[in-house]
Amino acid sequence: MRTHSHRSVIGTIEALIRDHPKLGIIAGSGCLAHDASLYLNVAGALGATRTLQRPFDLPTLMATINAVLAGGSENQPRSNQPTGKSAPSR
Repeated sequence: MRTHSHRSVIGTIEALIRDHPKLGIIAGSGCLAHDASLYLNVAGALGATRTLQRPFDLPTLMATINAVLAGGSENQPRSNQPTGKSAPSR
């Protein structure tokens, strides 16, 4: 799903969590490079299972997808950094 504004991304995350509470959500920083940390923190606070800040490589993306699939909606590190914090409980 591709959206074009920060507001629509936030709305999408909220709608996905409301309609599919067990869905694992991976949020990427996209083209918001100047606000990437803020955006990713908001996405995590809203319930994104993991977040990825661009640029990231294919192995990182695949590892993140596999971790979310393996853990369902369990709290996972929200960052592609090894020391990432856990996402808040929903």
